[in-house]
Amino acid sequence: MDHNINSLKPFNIQDGDVVQSWQKWKQIFNNYMIAMQFDTCSDERKIAILLHSMGEQCLDIYNSFSEKEKSTYILVLKSFDDYFIPKKNLAIERHKFFTLKQESDSLDTFLTKLKKQASVCEFGQLKDSLIRDMFICNMDKTNNHIREKLLTENDVDLYKLVTIYKSLELSFNSTSYLSQEIPVATLRSSRTTAHSHSKQLSTSQNGLKQQQAVPFNNNNTANFDNNKKCTRCGQYHRFKCPAKSVKCKRCHKIGHYYNLCRTPINNIEYDEMDSSLNSGPGLFTL
Repeated sequence: MDHNINSLKPFNIQDGDVVQSWQKWKQIFNNYMIAMQFDTCSDERKIAILLHSMGEQCLDIYNSFSEKEKSTYILVLKSFDDYFIPKKNLAIERHKFFTLKQESDSLDTFLTKLKKQASVCEFGQLKDSLIRDMFICNMDKTNNHIREKLLTENDVDLYKLVTIYKSLELSFNSTSYLSQEIPVATLRSSRTTAHSHSKQLSTSQNGLKQQQAVPFNNNNTANFDNNKKCTRCGQYHRFKCPAKSVKCKRCHKIGHYYNLCRTPINNIEYDEMDSSLNSGPGLFTL
C-alpha cells in the first residue's frame, strides 16, 4: 500500500487560539492514522510520523521533553497536550457551565454550547444528566411548552431529550403556520359578498343606462326614480305619468297637476292679464 505521510498540513503554533487549533489538529491526525492504517504501527514509528507531520517548530518543543515523556506514543501526545493546553481553573469552567442560558440561540445551538463547556468541567458520570438539567432549566421562557413537557417525562437521556424537543418544535411551528391561514368558510363568505356586490353594481349600471335612454320633455313620461315621487303627478310610478296630458288650471300648461305647478306667480298674472286684454272689445287708440 502506498502511504503518503506528507498529506497533512503542519501544526501552526502561531495560531491565535492555539488550544482549539491543537485539539482540532490532533483529531485530524488521529483520523489520518486510522485511515492510513498507521494506528497498528509501533510506538517508535507513530512518534516519528507525528513529529514529521507536526513540523519543525514542534520538533523543538519535543526536544524539550524529558526521556520519560518521550518513552511512549501516548506520553508524547500527553506532553504536547500539557504544553499547548494550559492548566484550567475548574471552578471557573464549571461556573461558565452553570451560568449558560439560551437567550437568542436556537435550542440546537444552546445544547451544543452546554456539551462543549461540560467537556472541560470533569463532571464524570454526571456529565449527561447535568447537561440535560441545565438545558431544561435555562432555556428561554418562549419555550415553556417544551420545558413543561420535558419535566413530565421520566428517565430522559440526551437522545430522548433531543427527540422530544425537536418534535415539539415541529408541531408548534406547524400550528403557528396553520393559524395564520385564512379559514375556508371566511374565504367563501368573502367570495360570495364580492359576487353579490358585483351583481348589484351591474344591475345599478343597467338601470342607469335605461334611464339615460329615455329623454325628458314636458309631454313625455317625467323623470323618475323608483324611490322618489314624480314631480309632476306626486305619485310613484315606473312608466307613463298620469299627468302627461293634463292641463294645469294655474299656468294652463300641459304635463302636470295644479298642486305641483312650479311656474312663478308673476308669470301667471302676466299671462292672465295679457289674455284679458286680448279678449276685450278693442284696442285703445289716441
